[in-house]
Amino acid sequence: MNFKLHYCGSKIVEQGDFTINRPEGSPRFILFHFYSTVKITIDKQIINATPGSMILYTPKTPQLFESDTMRINHDYIDFDCFDESIIEELKIPLNEILTPTNSKDFSDLFKDIYEYYRNPIQLDAILDYKILGLFIKLSESIHHKKNWN
Repeated sequence: MNFKLHYCGSKIVEQGDFTINRPEGSPRFILFHFYSTVKITIDKQIINATPGSMILYTPKTPQLFESDTMRINHDYIDFDCFDESIIEELKIPLNEILTPTNSKDFSDLFKDIYEYYRNPIQLDAILDYKILGLFIKLSESIHHKKNWN
């Protein structure tokens, strides 16, 4: 197995004036997918992440994001990665804003993972494949954007 899912959420809504401030980061990887604009601080620089943006935080990387006026709507998975070479091979940037194409696809993938995670009968191998599928789709979306004529 490559991944161990600890927590996840689909279409989570946080009310206005919401802040995540983890100066020491998380002990695990966390992938966020945002439906709303979010102010994310990376290396002391504030970046406005637009709807559809994602960020993959590595363990122990400071996390700071907030919304002053509007609610934050997001998906997330909190997981261990036992073979980080997978993320490296897929060339998924770490700790930076990602703007993949077709946010709806990712919404569906997070929802699928969440629904399976909530099932009382789960197989770790299936969750592992679902997470791998999410990362494959993310890599394709970032690196193989289609040019339609």
